[in-house]
Amino acid sequence: MRSPGVTRRQMLQRMGGLSLAAMMPRWQTTSLKAPDLGDDRFLRLTVGNRPYRTGGMRLEREALGEKTLLHNYGHGGEGFSLSWGCAQEISRLLQHVTRSSTSVAILGAGVIGLTCARVLRTFGHDVCIYAKALPPETTSNKSGAMWTPAGYATGSTKEAKAQYDRVIRTSWSHFEKLANKNRAVRTLPVFDLVADRRWRTTHSGFHFYPITERTNLPLPGRPRHGWEYRSFLIEPPAYLANLLKEVREAGVKVKEKSFSTKDDLAELEETVIVNCLGLGAKEIFGDRRLVPVRGHLVQLEPQPLPYALAFESSYLFPRKDALILGGSWERDVSSPEPDPETGRRILENHRRFFS
Repeated sequence: MRSPGVTRRQMLQRMGGLSLAAMMPRWQTTSLKAPDLGDDRFLRLTVGNRPYRTGGMRLEREALGEKTLLHNYGHGGEGFSLSWGCAQEISRLLQHVTRSSTSVAILGAGVIGLTCARVLRTFGHDVCIYAKALPPETTSNKSGAMWTPAGYATGSTKEAKAQYDRVIRTSWSHFEKLANKNRAVRTLPVFDLVADRRWRTTHSGFHFYPITERTNLPLPGRPRHGWEYRSFLIEPPAYLANLLKEVREAGVKVKEKSFSTKDDLAELEETVIVNCLGLGAKEIFGDRRLVPVRGHLVQLEPQPLPYALAFESSYLFPRKDALILGGSWERDVSSPEPDPETGRRILENHRRFFS
C-alpha cells in the first residue's frame, strides 16, 4: 500500500518513473500476449513479512499447565500452499489428546488460523478464533498466493520430510477440489525458467502435475528454455473473505483479542489451544528460529494474461484484482513501510525480461 500522504505520481517518481515505451522494442510475433508494464498501469506497492522458521514449520504438541497447546506456524511465504495439509496435521495431533469433541481456541485469523478452524469444526470440535486482526487486515491478505511450495525450509530429518510430504499432498488435493467450485481458486499454466532446480529441492523429487520441458516457451522476445506446468492461483481478498464467512456459518466463534505473553493463554476457557500466530509466535513463545522475511509486491492494473511466470528470483501472475509482480526476499527485515527502490527494481527486472 502507499505510504500515507504519498500520491501515485510521487510513488512512481520515487520508483524511477521509467517509461516502458522508451525501454522496450516491438514484441516479436507470439501466440501469447505480453503484459503491459507501463507506468500508467501502476496501482500500489505493498509489503508483507513472511514467518520463516529455520528447520521447517512447527507442527507439534506440548503441555500448557492443564491445557494442551498445538503449534502451527513457521510456513515462510507458503501459508496458502500448506494451509489444508497443516490443518489436517493439527487434527491428527488432537486425536492423540482426545477421541471426542472438545473446546478449541485458535490463535490468529490468517489463512492458517481460518483453515485450521474450518477443519477442526468439521470434526465436531467447539472452536473459537482469537485474533487482533481479521481479513482484510491480516498478513495473509498481503500475500501473492500462487500454489508454489518454495521459499520454505522443509527440515532435514526423516520425520520432518515425511510430514512435509503429507502436508503438500493433502493441500494439493484440497485445492484441486476448490478449483472446480471456488471462484477465488483457479488453475492456469506456469512458465518457469528455474523449475528444474526448484522442484528438485522443494518437492522431494515428485510432481503433482505434468511438467514439460520446452526449448522455446511461448513468450514474447527471444527464445527461452524452461518448463511448463499447471498450478493454482488464489485470490487472497475473495478467498479469505469466503473462508471467514464459512467458519462463522459453521458455528465457529470469532473474538478480537491479542496476547502479550504465554501466561495470558491461561485466561482462555478452552482446553486445547492452537497457535497459528505466525510471526507473533516469536515474542510469545520465544522461538528464536522464527524470523521475518520481508517481501514486496508491485501491483499493476488487472490484465487477463493466460499464464503465470517465474524467472530468476522474480515472478508474475494475473490475479483478478491486480497483475502481481514479485521478487524480493529480505531476511530479518520487518519494516511495514514499502521501499520504493525495491519496487523499482522488481518492475525493472520484469521489463528487462520482456525487452
